[in-house]
Amino acid sequence: MVFVRGAAPDEEVEAEVVREKGRFLEAETVRVLQPGPTRAEPKCPIFGECGGCATQHVEYPEQVASKTQALRDALARVAKLESTEGLLRDPWVGPQYAYRSRARFAVAPDGTVGFRRAQSHGVVQVSHCPVLVPALNAKISDLSRHAGRGILDVEILAVGEAVLVADAGAVAHDDGFGVLHYAASSFSQSNLEGNLALLADIELQLGERPIEDALELYAGHGNFTRVLAKHASRVVAIEGDEPASALARAALPKVDHRAEPVEAAVEGLARAGLRFDLALSDPPRAGMSASVLKSLARLTDRLLYVSCDVGTFARDVARLREHGLLLRSVRLFDFYPHTPHGEVLGVFLRV
Repeated sequence: MVFVRGAAPDEEVEAEVVREKGRFLEAETVRVLQPGPTRAEPKCPIFGECGGCATQHVEYPEQVASKTQALRDALARVAKLESTEGLLRDPWVGPQYAYRSRARFAVAPDGTVGFRRAQSHGVVQVSHCPVLVPALNAKISDLSRHAGRGILDVEILAVGEAVLVADAGAVAHDDGFGVLHYAASSFSQSNLEGNLALLADIELQLGERPIEDALELYAGHGNFTRVLAKHASRVVAIEGDEPASALARAALPKVDHRAEPVEAAVEGLARAGLRFDLALSDPPRAGMSASVLKSLARLTDRLLYVSCDVGTFARDVARLREHGLLLRSVRLFDFYPHTPHGEVLGVFLRV
């Protein structure tokens, strides 16, 4: 199999193999010989140089269809599901430009501000990025003051009326689902409109029946915790990053926040024989480890799983099935147009 960067579906290109990865090859498009029906003109003048967007040259509906098919294929190939009929819900789709509210810029010693160059650690200069919200674009020129001896990465975050740069403190903001504390140095979802849609969907999955005890893994700064806290009498939120857990604690003081590694925390809860009516997990791209999955399956019969990688999500679908938790529905949220990435919400029940 050959993955060809810069190619679009159903077209003929001349490509050069640039990397061998064992079972597959990676190639770069050298010349488009016969354009495909969904090829589009990129909106960004540095598309192809910048290491950010990868698919601006493909019409947006085709991008969403491709991600949906990738999810379907992963569930069939990796999770070994015979059919996704009745499981795969319609994807959420939002604006394809001016959607991203956080970014990591690279600042060169000479004050050049930009993004990392594709396939390298160099910097490609940028004065305006079409996928960023206006508040971030307005701050790009100011970032040159962070120039140092080497190339520095600078995080910048827009939330509410504020723009936070690097470690410039935290700000409280209510997006309609409750107050959260944000800091540029702590992870938060970069597509705010998509995040609201995901929160609403999670609330829908919780239903109207009261929940006594809820467990959250990889709770971050409390984005999903606040929804659980509205529906459950007691919430235990586990987050291994102390600064992120502190932000969540400041916004949600009534929640039982535990700043400790997830692996050790869930093992301890399972060993104590505790049970939860519901669990929610939002792990990093690597997914949940086998030990976490094993302990988690002893703690609950109902799981909401938020994932940013369809491959590891599908792998964990298979692992959870071995422990009696079956996938009942899954939905793609296209948080990151013009990239291969998205968010997935899976609902698991013990059947």
